[in-house]
Amino acid sequence: MAGTEESGNTQRLLQAWANGEPDAFQRLYEYLYEDIRKLARIRMNLQKGEGSTAMVHDLYLRVCASERRPPDRAAFFAFMARSMFNYIHDERRKAKDHTPPENHALADGAPSPEDILHYAQYLEQLEKLSPFQADVFRMKYAGMTTEEIVEETGWPKDGVNRAWLAAKSFIGAQLRRERLGSSGRPGQK
Repeated sequence: MAGTEESGNTQRLLQAWANGEPDAFQRLYEYLYEDIRKLARIRMNLQKGEGSTAMVHDLYLRVCASERRPPDRAAFFAFMARSMFNYIHDERRKAKDHTPPENHALADGAPSPEDILHYAQYLEQLEKLSPFQADVFRMKYAGMTTEEIVEETGWPKDGVNRAWLAAKSFIGAQLRRERLGSSGRPGQK
């Protein structure tokens, strides 16, 4: 788990940002920059040819523009994972890659970047049912391991594992239903 001093510093910076201190977000971002960059680097390494620096800078702008002020480290990293997911979703949409995935990667690793356009609509549904499961899915998508999620958020490992399994199951079922169409048979509608 993140060290007590580190968690305390993060919490103080988050509180200052929530209270509207003018440079609090800048200090918070600088303090957590390496952690954010590491996540972006992991995620972008899974996507060939794209750079993590552009993502980190875009995340900064997205978070600055947001009215949302996460109350703690766990909520902040969940917010960053959501922003990272949205960034990649926007990039995929710009590339006009709308092909339904044949073999979605919902195993133990991070979901495939090719599947993101399809995940987005199902994540909205999952968010309504279980925001925690949706956050865990996004963090996994961002390339975080279960251990990293536990360390960064303080969430219990068993809860993270259960949320990941439930989210994969939900989204996998939605993708299978989409591929099968209304007939229940591949390729037939």
